[in-house]
Parts: sequence; structure tokens; C-alpha cells
Amino acid sequence: MIALALILTLAANVLTTTQVDSQSSNEVILRVAPIYPPLAQALSMNALCLAEFEIGSGGVPVDLCVRCSTSVPGTPSSYALDLAARQFVQAAEVSLIQWRYPEQYVGVHKSDIRLQFLMVGNTDDDLPDPPAMGECLGPQIS
Repeated sequence: MIALALILTLAANVLTTTQVDSQSSNEVILRVAPIYPPLAQALSMNALCLAEFEIGSGGVPVDLCVRCSTSVPGTPSSYALDLAARQFVQAAEVSLIQWRYPEQYVGVHKSDIRLQFLMVGNTDDDLPDPPAMGECLGPQIS
């Protein structure tokens, strides 16, 4: 319990950036940036997430599929890496379900959405290679 509190305290003191890239960024009328996952901050992890979805009624993204690839310095435990990687997916999903598109885009499939999580001081060169999209297992949040 003390170790978790320490990790969260350290994470709160680390500056991070998130960036959303899309070839069609001018189509979004409301964009909410993802929140950098605390465990990933504590591990100094970077991530590149790719997302695809349909635009549903009200301009809301539905049928989300998010895949993230991560990079991390050092050799943290595989459990911590797996947990932090899942937190990137969840952070991206929480962000994306809050986006809104104009009504004329209802039914459109979006597949060019990139969300980048970078520790401050890092550059795009520090990002991992993009993940393979493959078959989507469905949303990681409920």
C-alpha cells in the first residue's frame, strides 16, 4: 500500500504531454485530451495508440477499437508493464467516447486517429512503433 502511494505521489509530480493527431482533425467539434495514466507516468512510459470507430447518433464515437504500443526505460516487472499498457488503452477510450462529430458524419468509419503519450523531455523519436490493429477485442472500459 505504501509503495502504491509512493508511485502515485511520484506520478503526480511528473510532467507529461498527450497529443492527438488525425488527418481529419478539423471534423471534430469537441475533443477531450486523454489523461496520462499514473502508473505509466511513474514508470516513465511513452505510448502510441491507434484508434478506429464508427460515428454514431449525436456524433458520438461507438464501436471503439484502441491498440497501444509502449516504450519504457529500464526493466520494470512484466505485471507493471501490462497494467500500465492497459491503462493507456483505457485513457484513450475514456477520451474518445467524449469526442463529438457533426451530425453529417454519423455512420462514418474513422481509422486515422493517433493518440500519443510522451513524457516531457521526450520527442516523437522516443515513441514506439505503431501497434498492429488486428482483431478488436472490444472496449476495455465499461
